[in-house]
Amino acid sequence: MKVKFDAKPAFLRDLIALQPAVQKRVIRAIEVIEHDPFSGQGNVKKILKHRFHNLYRYRIADYRLVYCIGEGCAAGLAVGRRDEIYQRFSASPNALHVSAVADAEPVAIPPSPGVPPVIADEPTQPHLALADPEDEALPTPDRTPGFFRELLAEWGVPAEAHDRIVACQRLEDLFELGLDDEIVERILHWQKPPTVQQIVEQPTLDVPSLADLQRYLEGTLRGFLLKLDPDQERVAYRIQRGAQLVKGGPGSGKSLVALYHIRHRIASAPENPPRVLFVTFTRALTRASRQLLDGLLGERSGLVTVNTLDAVVRDILRSVNEPIAVADEGQQQAALNAALSEVRRDLDPSTKAALDAIPEAYLREELEWIIEGRALPDLAAYLAEPRAGRKVRFDGRLRRAVWEISGRFRSHLERQQVATYATLRARAVNALRSGRCAIRYDVVVVDEGQDLPPVALSVCAELCTSPDGLYVTADANQSIYGRGYSWLRAHSSFDFRGRTTVLRRNYRSTRAITAAAASLLAGEDVEADSLAAAAVRDGPPPVLATVRNEQEEARLIADSLTAWSEELRLPLASAAILVRFERSGRDIASRLTALGIDARFVSGSQLDLDAPFVKVLTMHSAKGLEFPMVVVPRVDRGALPFLHGVVGADALAERTADERRLLFVALTRAMRRLLVISTEGKPSPFLADVDRSLWTLLSPSRERQR
Repeated sequence: MKVKFDAKPAFLRDLIALQPAVQKRVIRAIEVIEHDPFSGQGNVKKILKHRFHNLYRYRIADYRLVYCIGEGCAAGLAVGRRDEIYQRFSASPNALHVSAVADAEPVAIPPSPGVPPVIADEPTQPHLALADPEDEALPTPDRTPGFFRELLAEWGVPAEAHDRIVACQRLEDLFELGLDDEIVERILHWQKPPTVQQIVEQPTLDVPSLADLQRYLEGTLRGFLLKLDPDQERVAYRIQRGAQLVKGGPGSGKSLVALYHIRHRIASAPENPPRVLFVTFTRALTRASRQLLDGLLGERSGLVTVNTLDAVVRDILRSVNEPIAVADEGQQQAALNAALSEVRRDLDPSTKAALDAIPEAYLREELEWIIEGRALPDLAAYLAEPRAGRKVRFDGRLRRAVWEISGRFRSHLERQQVATYATLRARAVNALRSGRCAIRYDVVVVDEGQDLPPVALSVCAELCTSPDGLYVTADANQSIYGRGYSWLRAHSSFDFRGRTTVLRRNYRSTRAITAAAASLLAGEDVEADSLAAAAVRDGPPPVLATVRNEQEEARLIADSLTAWSEELRLPLASAAILVRFERSGRDIASRLTALGIDARFVSGSQLDLDAPFVKVLTMHSAKGLEFPMVVVPRVDRGALPFLHGVVGADALAERTADERRLLFVALTRAMRRLLVISTEGKPSPFLADVDRSLWTLLSPSRERQR
């Protein structure tokens, strides 16, 4: 049985801290393991059989390389001096091979995402002609401060920072030095290597070859990319005739699969690489996607344009010399007020009463998502439109009135030489269809497509030279803005029949967070396939807390983030606080700053994921993002669901469903730790629907309950 050797980050950090002579022997050992993983020509033994099904060690003089085996693959977990390595596995070197009676059934360690571990030993492979001199002396690991400073120099840390690093007393002191994240991880690993459970929770990195591993040790290769599971690989590397749709729940890797698909498209045509457009939903996602693509493509990353849909629209209109000024909120409100006043004057009493019963927010959504969002050309089209996803029924008279309002609304804006985003998108579609705009791409990848209105999807389809180049990711259960609508009705190119794949694993959130969030949607009209994605990470239950006031809330957040930071060995800046309203976010950020936690409210357009402070942002801005530590405060009645101005049973039901999905999105941004807070006496009705057995409950007295 031949295997491909990949690695956990912990293994690579072990390896890079070893002396060169030991590194050389480890590389040679990996070559043997790839050809003979079960015996390693006499150097391999199965260890800790009472705890793990598929854990092995390779002996390299007084050093040990520990790995686990899967179907056709192996993953390096740790490498180092014999006694130091085994301490991480909570066992003495002399007791490793005793098949002691287990307190619980031995578990299998996943060697790679979605790859089943190999339980039974396999036959030894033929002997390899690889030199492995057992009498070759290897240096003893150097744990002295002097060698640590040598490592810092080797890792490229400026000499003037060495004294400050050595002087750090707290975890946050180290993070505040402004060092590269990978350097910080190496330092933390040197000071306190992770336990086996912490290693298992780490993602697996794809090590393409031993030559690449050698380049990494020499410093000419910065790092390795996340390894896809077999299902993700098949989807990422599939090129078909016609558009492709990739569906999956939160954390299923849809966006990562899309980025690997781009790399595969470019690699498949080295002489004539395609021009690629990657469309993200928010500006916050463009930077993260750009960074990943730079790592995936290297020098060829310039072949890919990464932008939001509306930035692409502006480029299209600019190319045909059309105005691109966007109406601000005040201009839109004034235009709508004027249009309403003008139309109401000519309505009969019954139609006027029906119009007055429609909440203004609902009317604006009708204009944005139905009339403009679907680019309806005339009144006849609007009268015939089924309005899928809209709960409030509009009869013919009411539709005629709303159509008139829509026209007058646009006219008022046009007189000010401004337009809505929906209008600009429709103009972009016309510019593309008429041939006036020559911008085109061979491949158009649309991320989080469920949140784009039909006219926006039409822009993407028209930009693509062929439906064969369309690649869309989506999850209807995460939709914040979407209104039920078929892909094919948006554009004829979005014919996904026979080319739809569902990703069924969740690599973002822990099992506990995933289950707790899913209970929020129990009994709702959701897509079961994406909601049922199986989480692969372990972790403690999320915390559901009640506080008496804002001061107690701020203190709980500060204490939780500080404890998590130490526990996970992560900077406080890796945390996010997700709020329903901007004013709440600014208040919480101010209170945390007063408590010594650097927290700042940021909008989606301002978000810098690398900024050295706790990010406080709205739930809408967090769409598509993920954070190791997440707090969702003020989940109170009146805030979630926010139903101000909504009247009528149908409209209330629709808005409540939207608000429930919004909270679900917020909860599923959490990767490792999650805290949800409500105020005593006024919790959101949504919290009554969650399965409390899946949460750690925290009362105002701070006594934890399960």
